[in-house]
Amino acid sequence: MNHWRDVAVPQMRHEALYGDRVVRCFAERPASLLAMFERARGERAQHDAVVCEGHRWSYAKTGEAADRLAGAFAARGIAAGERVLMLMGNRPEFLFVLLALQRLGAIAVPVGVREQRPGLAYIAQQCGAKVIVFDDALADRLPDDAEAPSLALRFA
Repeated sequence: MNHWRDVAVPQMRHEALYGDRVVRCFAERPASLLAMFERARGERAQHDAVVCEGHRWSYAKTGEAADRLAGAFAARGIAAGERVLMLMGNRPEFLFVLLALQRLGAIAVPVGVREQRPGLAYIAQQCGAKVIVFDDALADRLPDDAEAPSLALRFA
């Protein structure tokens, strides 16, 4: 039984990405995760965007949370092109931070919550992250200033 038989596949096209690699892509698609979110926010503002442990955030409320964070990050000097480590678990705040960073044009560098201090220091050095956003419960894993001198800002 094929339940997908009657589903229309969006128009596809071939694009050259990553140098000379040619891949199939949807012809019409949002330019970014933020663009996709903003479209949904505009069309379905009061519908659920995030549901977690009995709490619900509409697209409007999710956008407001991301907007507030973007303002706070900008006030602390996070700008377009900055790399920001995200040491956060699978929770609503992860999405709020990710959307806020996209709004600023910053580059999110998500890191698994199992990563330990040496790995975090290595990742920070390799990508040149100036900022880390982390869950409070993971603070003991953060590299110190000597291990990751580029990390000038730390947000719990």
